[in-house]
Amino acid sequence: MRKILVDTSAWLGGVIGGDQHAEGARAFFTQLRAKGVELHSTDYIFDEAVTRANRIGGHRAAVALGETILESVAGELIEVDRSLREEAWRLFRKFDDQQLSFTDCTSIAAMTRYHISDVFSFDDDFRRVGVSTIPHKRK
Repeated sequence: MRKILVDTSAWLGGVIGGDQHAEGARAFFTQLRAKGVELHSTDYIFDEAVTRANRIGGHRAAVALGETILESVAGELIEVDRSLREEAWRLFRKFDDQQLSFTDCTSIAAMTRYHISDVFSFDDDFRRVGVSTIPHKRK
């Protein structure tokens, strides 16, 4: 079964909406679920997404997003443990020429550990360091 990691930008676009990615994110979530793709996320992404949702749409929107994430992921959220955090820190230091957040680095480390090939994200950060993102940008 195909596994993907869902990033903050996809969760916000798909659930909170109101941005340029809302319609596309919702449609893409529907496609992924119809294909039986396993959705994964990390506890760092959960934190980042709920915090941003609280700023954008208030507490009610943040709670709704949090519930959606918890109900949508396959199994538990991937927890960033000490070894993942250490690998993420190594990546963060390595990518000194990029604008990757530390959370993005934890995502890349988790993808490697759990053999997740793609990240559902609208951010260019992942593509700049060679991580496959979906939906693919049209050129």
